[in-house]
Amino acid sequence: MIDTESAKPQRISHWQARSMVSAYVDRQVNWIWGRSDRAGVLANLRRAVNLTPGDAVSTWGIEFGTFPEKLLGQGDRPSKAESAVHAALTLYAIHQQSHHSTPMHHPGRSLAAAVRVLALQLSPDNRVPEQPPHRFTALATAGSQAELLNHARGLIRQLGTSKPPIPLDYGQLAADLYSIQYSSSAPGVRLRWAREFAFTPPAATSDHQDQRTDQPNGGK
Repeated sequence: MIDTESAKPQRISHWQARSMVSAYVDRQVNWIWGRSDRAGVLANLRRAVNLTPGDAVSTWGIEFGTFPEKLLGQGDRPSKAESAVHAALTLYAIHQQSHHSTPMHHPGRSLAAAVRVLALQLSPDNRVPEQPPHRFTALATAGSQAELLNHARGLIRQLGTSKPPIPLDYGQLAADLYSIQYSSSAPGVRLRWAREFAFTPPAATSDHQDQRTDQPNGGK
């Protein structure tokens, strides 16, 4: 007799799924970096950047080999988790291109935090601008997943070619790319990005103000 209750797939929360997506991509990126043939693996992933999950046979093992079973899609379309993982791994491959000795995966640095570093590099007065660079603005306000990923590719290339290059946490990026596909959680992703890009600790703000007040007439 079949136990129908145990046969039913167990539902997991959005936050559990997000955590699983993040952990999987973190593990895969570290695995790729440790491989002797990583140049070929990364090249295969770059060739899959404009494809949907499953279309590039050469990346099946990298994308699906140890994929969390609870997040696998069930029909003819990729699940949101599969799409997020595919996007994160192919973006990582773009970012890592030409950087043979320096990993572009930096645990703990979100996409928004990486863009903040880029903005500081580009700022003539070493201050974070009120608005992020155009590509990040376009990514955050994209009207579709395809548009978002198009802007993400341009932004990742910019991070990779900056001097010095700016790495980021691809596990966290994958989690954000997963959450932003849901209308209920997308605002939360943008809110975290806003905080991570724009917030300046009070001490840093005070230091800047002190520099102004040290000038004659309060810097006027």
